[in-house]
Amino acid sequence: MRECEIAGGRNIAASLPGPTKWSAKVSPEWVADQNPNIIVKTESMYGETNMGYGLDDPSEVKAIREEIMNRDVLAEVNAVKNGSVYIIDCGHLQIGPGHLIGNAYYAKWFHPKLFEDLDPAAIHQEYLDRFHHLNFNVSEHGVFVYHPEKYPEGR
Repeated sequence: MRECEIAGGRNIAASLPGPTKWSAKVSPEWVADQNPNIIVKTESMYGETNMGYGLDDPSEVKAIREEIMNRDVLAEVNAVKNGSVYIIDCGHLQIGPGHLIGNAYYAKWFHPKLFEDLDPAAIHQEYLDRFHHLNFNVSEHGVFVYHPEKYPEGR
């Protein structure tokens, strides 16, 4: 996952073979052996959840995160123990111009103190307002990332 490295992270699966040079299928046991500090699960509008502009209820995405958080094999992984498991919509935030928005989320997640003033949702909103002239409020509609800090009480 190239975005991880651009944002100052390290992709623990970068050297593994996969369908593309940035992705590989790994088992939960393999992840547990690597013991990452952060886990980012990518989803897309074509995946299990239909993430993005057409999804307003984060409950499906929340369930994906909770399934990761509740896997016995991952219980001792640093990312799970410290709650640093994130879900991102790769269909909208990792392709084309949306790539910049996705990178802002990665930077915020990987280096929260360095980027405490960075607001990826505000960047996303400005992108839609300035360049697409859409009447779409990303604070009220769409699910592009999931972490309990973003949806502390749901939507």
